Amino acid sequence: MVVEVSDGKLHIYDNPTYCMTNGPIFPWHLTNLNNYTHLSNINVSSSTLGRIKINQPDSGIALATLPSSDTSVDRFIRAVYYSTYYHKVSDPDKQLIELAHIMNRFDRPKDATIDPLLGNDTLTKLHTSEFSVWTALTDLERGSFSSEATTT
Repeated sequence: MVVEVSDGKLHIYDNPTYCMTNGPIFPWHLTNLNNYTHLSNINVSSSTLGRIKINQPDSGIALATLPSSDTSVDRFIRAVYYSTYYHKVSDPDKQLIELAHIMNRFDRPKDATIDPLLGNDTLTKLHTSEFSVWTALTDLERGSFSSEATTT
């Protein structure tokens, strides 16, 4: 379930993705998923391009079209992808380890991007930078909570 306020009204949505992020509004994110029907976790490591046989020398090519920016729009697509295809295990401790691996894909280092409208002076740091401060993992069934600092 997603609960959000837009245009001064409370909206409650069913959430078939089990993923959330910042704006735009949640229905927009669901509609945007239609632009990613090609996503799959299946590597296509060889093909023929015209008369040329081409081969990918490594694994991971299935991620080539997964959006990689830190915008909320791209984070939502990545969250749906990883929550769909992650390694599912039955042991709750191992589940948290798998979740931690997924969450690490969303860590954002300080100053990875800055707002140039507010300055870019490296001496005074008068710019803004969105970055990850911590990552929290919660197991509601066992009542456990853990966190990891991701910046100093």
